[in-house]
Amino acid sequence: SDRDPILRYGAQYALALAYCGTGSNKAIKVLLHTAVSDVSDDVRMAAVLGVAFVLYKTPERVPQLVKLLLESFNPHVRYASCMAVGIAMAGTGDAKSIALLEPMMDDMTDYVRQGALMGTAMIYMQQSDMSNNKKIRSFREKLGSIVGDKHQSILTRMGAILSKGILDAGGRNCCLVLGSPRNGFTKMTSVVGLTLWLQHWHWYPLLHMFPLMLTPTYSIGLQKDFKFPKKGFELVCHSKPSAFAYPKKLEEKKEEKKKRVETVTLSTTAKNKARLARKKAKQEAAGGGASAMDIDESEKTTGTAGVEDDKKDDADTSMEVDESAAAVEKPKKKEPEPTEFQLANPSRMTLAQSQFCAFDLGQRYRPILPEGKPNVGVTILTDSKAATAADDDDDHLGAVKPPSMEPEGELAPPEPFEWAPPPPAAAPAAESTQEKKEDGDAEMKQD
Repeated sequence: SDRDPILRYGAQYALALAYCGTGSNKAIKVLLHTAVSDVSDDVRMAAVLGVAFVLYKTPERVPQLVKLLLESFNPHVRYASCMAVGIAMAGTGDAKSIALLEPMMDDMTDYVRQGALMGTAMIYMQQSDMSNNKKIRSFREKLGSIVGDKHQSILTRMGAILSKGILDAGGRNCCLVLGSPRNGFTKMTSVVGLTLWLQHWHWYPLLHMFPLMLTPTYSIGLQKDFKFPKKGFELVCHSKPSAFAYPKKLEEKKEEKKKRVETVTLSTTAKNKARLARKKAKQEAAGGGASAMDIDESEKTTGTAGVEDDKKDDADTSMEVDESAAAVEKPKKKEPEPTEFQLANPSRMTLAQSQFCAFDLGQRYRPILPEGKPNVGVTILTDSKAATAADDDDDHLGAVKPPSMEPEGELAPPEPFEWAPPPPAAAPAAESTQEKKEDGDAEMKQD
């Protein structure tokens, strides 16, 4: 309730961070009241964004609360509502949330369109091309058209560029997660990173805080000595491989060079030429001095022979056509996609994919808690095979390499130098104008 809007702005973030992930109705009531009653646009925007912090453990509640705020007359509230939906539903591919943000991409205000693009990109993180009825393909194409459209405003084009980076963040192996997917603990690094990243509204270099809120989504099974078995432990995913596959890479259109087509001589053409040659030879053999009767008889005989040759040639060509048709192989039918597949150790596993995965307890390595479901992160394994001297080989085990702690070489400082200001360039011009003025005064005195 302070008069200073900066203090009220900070109070919204203080309340959101203090109740982060708790789902407190009291905190939500205060934030929503501020979002519709405060006189400062920045304070209202911070209050709406705070709702996403408080409800990140129950993200499905955020679109319901923010649905009316998306229709607000205040563009700052609409922008914050788009971002709140994107933060809460990040990586889920929720169709209802996408339907809420689609009309906002055509908003009259440029930064509202920016928020809608970035919020949609957060929801589509780690989603395959098959998700949401393949709408992600059209969204990627729309981002490309906005980036190349010079008639779009700078803020909208900036939002499209950032959205393309959000879609492919971390090589599509990371997702925006504010808490641990396994235990639900709040990740302070992600929360602080998101808070700093949202301040790019006021200072754009804070966009580089985005990697702080990313969490790698993977599955790896480790033994007690932190070595992972390359064989003997795999997860079973009861879903089609295309449902969680990487999106296809964009390919540049190659210009097709026109190739010269060589004329093909058909077998029927050669036979027709041979038949005409035989007919011509018979006519020449008949001779020019023969009587008309002889000529008529020869024409009849050649005509009947030509008809017989034509029939014979047609039969030959039909045989060749049949043989060529039989030689053409039938197109192969597409094999049906399998309904389940194996995930090696280690492997990429998205948050949505973990719901379809299960342990195979018939393998050599088993999880310590076999009754549970595999989740994103580390799974501790036990070896069901008795270790003997003959079987004690570590060829199938891999070691997790720690990050290198070698100090990086610093750049050498620049050589010392002295800076001198450049000479004033306006001095000669001033002298010339003064001389002209003196010459003019002298002429006036002479007159």
